[in-house]
Amino acid sequence: MSNPLLIILSAPSGAGKTTLCKRILADFIINISISVTTRQPRGKEQEGVDYHFVTEEQFLELKQKDAFAEYAHVHNNWYGTLKSSIDEALTNNQSLLFDIDLEGAANLARAYRTLRIFIEPPSIEVLEQRLRARGEDNEATIAMRLMHARQEIARKHECDHSVINKDLEVASKQIEQILLPHLRKR
Repeated sequence: MSNPLLIILSAPSGAGKTTLCKRILADFIINISISVTTRQPRGKEQEGVDYHFVTEEQFLELKQKDAFAEYAHVHNNWYGTLKSSIDEALTNNQSLLFDIDLEGAANLARAYRTLRIFIEPPSIEVLEQRLRARGEDNEATIAMRLMHARQEIARKHECDHSVINKDLEVASKQIEQILLPHLRKR
């Protein structure tokens, strides 16, 4: 448990990744990685807590300086993880938790010691029900999210572990068992 690593949760939208990340943060001694983004803050999001909010010009300048360990352009906004924040955590012997897509996970795995966990919905039908129940997306967005979900599920083998989130308590216990050899409990 003395070797810090990057714990990465990847999942389709609506699979329960955010809830499972919150449980990991509550149960284990680990910090969450705070991404840089060009999108505007939503709701009660705070600078330096939820994201580092920057302009597109600032983001592209950081990108040009090779400051990112991984980055992506998603829904007309940029998102990225600063190498400096990862290196600082690892230097201080701290593991980091990431909530990023499979592409970002693959990029981090090429440069750092990672443990990648894929959170899978029980089925596409259940995922669709969850997305509709949130009431946040229109039909076109739901269709796009379901298409991306199918593509992500087809790539789950790229991760070290896969957990089906049919029941939140069961999924949490499975993730706990995966993490216990690597992290200390709170």
